[in-house]
Amino acid sequence: MTSFPLLRRMRGLAIATMAATVLLNGAPAFSSPYQLVAGDRLTLSFTSQGLEQDLSIDIDGEVRLPSIGGVVVAGLSLDEAESLIETRLVDEGSYLSPQITLSVLEYAPVVVSGDVTRPGSFPYVPAMTVGSALALSGGSQAAGVSRMEIDRARVETEGAMQGINLDIAASAVEIARLEAALSGSAEYTLPDQLRQAIPNAASIDLEALIANEAETLTTEAGQRTQLLASWKQEITTIEQQLELFSQRLTVQSEIVAQTSEDLATAESLQERGLQTASRLSSVEQREADARARVLEIESARLAATQALGDAKRAQSQFLANERETNLRRLQEARIALASNQLRYARQLEHLSILTGGNMGSLLMSDAIDVTFQIVSPRADRGDLGTVTPATRLLPGDMLMVSIEAATLAAN
Repeated sequence: MTSFPLLRRMRGLAIATMAATVLLNGAPAFSSPYQLVAGDRLTLSFTSQGLEQDLSIDIDGEVRLPSIGGVVVAGLSLDEAESLIETRLVDEGSYLSPQITLSVLEYAPVVVSGDVTRPGSFPYVPAMTVGSALALSGGSQAAGVSRMEIDRARVETEGAMQGINLDIAASAVEIARLEAALSGSAEYTLPDQLRQAIPNAASIDLEALIANEAETLTTEAGQRTQLLASWKQEITTIEQQLELFSQRLTVQSEIVAQTSEDLATAESLQERGLQTASRLSSVEQREADARARVLEIESARLAATQALGDAKRAQSQFLANERETNLRRLQEARIALASNQLRYARQLEHLSILTGGNMGSLLMSDAIDVTFQIVSPRADRGDLGTVTPATRLLPGDMLMVSIEAATLAAN
């Protein structure tokens, strides 16, 4: 006796509902240090330089770095991979004492194949089980979930919504602060449009977030005012120096004119034998000194002019950089707000299905038999024994699902 019509009837199970079942917080739990596999994405941070680089482990188990080429890290723990990369960097002469940190940016996906609604590759989620993978692939129509799992998924979805709601509020108040900064306002208010963008403002201490952003705006405005005042004082001082140099130059030019006349008179007297050579030499020296002082004043005035230009350029560059930074941060905050609003909407949809859907369709069916097989790239995976919906999956695993109609035993 077969029950294939039952299979067809159960294909309507909502994938979003099943995916919500596996939304768990935290990192995957491993009994031993996690071994990297092909498909994992890593973040490599150079601690001493504040630099980061995203790396992908390719099919050969390697990550590629510009300075040293490919490094095989598949099968290693993060600590072992860090040590190996540091050693290679030193051996290749790229660094004398590199200090790097590796972290997992994204785990290798899980592949589900066989008798499932939508076979394919799915992102690994923390604490993923065979049942979770089946849910993400549309279900095997026998994967099922228990009522306890549904309740737990609902609670976790509600918790995720609270976190996203807080992220939305944080983005909203940051946007208001950056808009105020760009407009030159020292006062902070949260416009109604941004306040209304927060799904559940009553569940968070919104006024505390607003107060923190207002304090940040006030602090940054004070620092900006102080810095601009310092530049203004410096520019005023240099301009005063330039005025003094101009006045000194006028006086010194008059002195040069007088000494030139004295020199002409002394030369005329000498030609008529009425002036001694030593007297003429003294007059010549005074005339030369007067001209030298003119050059000194001109040089000092040029240096002051250069300093004035540098101060004005520095002030202009600061204002330009400040505006560019605030515009970039504003754009990032707006993108984060829109992204979190989409995330909240998806979680709301999941919660709606979990709380108001047909719960009977989510329960395990005994009309069909399902067998599972896990193929893992890990040499240490070992014999998993009987694989059930509760069996944990690891990044990079391939889950093979087979379905057969159940044979009813005669009583």
